[in-house]
Amino acid sequence: MRRSILVVSLAFAISASVSILSIFAQTQTAKPKLTLDEFFNSVSFTAVKVSPDGNSVVIGTERADWEQEIFRKELWLYRAAPSVGNLVQLTQSGHDSSPQWSPDGQWIAFLSERKAEAKDRDAEDTKEKGGKEKDANQLFLIAPSGGEAFAITSGEDEVHAFAWSSDSKAIIFATRQPWTKQQNDDHKKEWKDAIRYRGDERGDVIFRITLNEVLARNAALGSKELADAEKDSGATPGAVAIARTPLRVDQITISHDGSRLAFVTSSVSERQEKVEDIELYLVNLTSSNAPSSAAEVAPIRLTRNEAVELNLEWAPDNRHLFFQVNLGSLERKYEDPQPRLYWIDAGNAHTSPSDSTSEKSEDQRWFAD
Repeated sequence: MRRSILVVSLAFAISASVSILSIFAQTQTAKPKLTLDEFFNSVSFTAVKVSPDGNSVVIGTERADWEQEIFRKELWLYRAAPSVGNLVQLTQSGHDSSPQWSPDGQWIAFLSERKAEAKDRDAEDTKEKGGKEKDANQLFLIAPSGGEAFAITSGEDEVHAFAWSSDSKAIIFATRQPWTKQQNDDHKKEWKDAIRYRGDERGDVIFRITLNEVLARNAALGSKELADAEKDSGATPGAVAIARTPLRVDQITISHDGSRLAFVTSSVSERQEKVEDIELYLVNLTSSNAPSSAAEVAPIRLTRNEAVELNLEWAPDNRHLFFQVNLGSLERKYEDPQPRLYWIDAGNAHTSPSDSTSEKSEDQRWFAD
């Protein structure tokens, strides 16, 4: 009896397995294969940022444009609704990325390689030799309700990183140390068409520009001539330098109370040659918060290790700074570990007069195993 039950059970299991495999095989054969065109025409999502009120999402996309021979980078806006959401295209230049909401939700700042309006600048300043349009990433602003985007920054040097102030009244951005017109002319005269891969490299300056300044200059665009000193400075008009570093700034994040700014650096050449180029730094903003302040603050070095830090986020206490490590190690010699999460107590950091490094800032590894 038991043998009969066992045989029947085994036969039923085999039959069921064969049926499932048959259905699975039919499903697989019925599904059309992915073509090369479909593969290369797929859309990638480069950013998904939820608005402060949680009712909208700005989405960055990237897809191949065969006619223009570029990968189009565009921004879309999804608005939640009681019944069905609404998706609209926010930008159409094909060069837009890295969107960030202002904390009050009134604006979206983003990076773009598009050509800015040059009504108050010489036309030659917007072109390279041979008439080719420049493709340096600049900072732009657009309202989520729509309308035309307009430039916040200008110049030959691209914006590497940016962040909104906690009160939405200013934007802080990093760009390579600007050269004046005289410096650029002297350099071209000395070196002509030669490219010095290391000699031309220089560190970044972190600037602050107020939203009122940005809106006022955009409103006056074309009706008010820039002063010669502003034209020749090479920097964005109205932007105030608050800190500088001999390295490149890859990411900026500002504490929730607006008192501290943290950034992570990398090599100015973007070649990963020395792990010590990639470290965390802190800038105290309390002494340079006023729009009229021209005082620069010396960055405080928070880390000194053999790790590659990335993805900075301030904790709600405005004291601890979270960061991720995918390469290297904080505990021992360099290795390639699983992604790890750390935070560092930036509240204990204070400046050493000799080298502007943190004398006391302890990091702690979360999920230690």
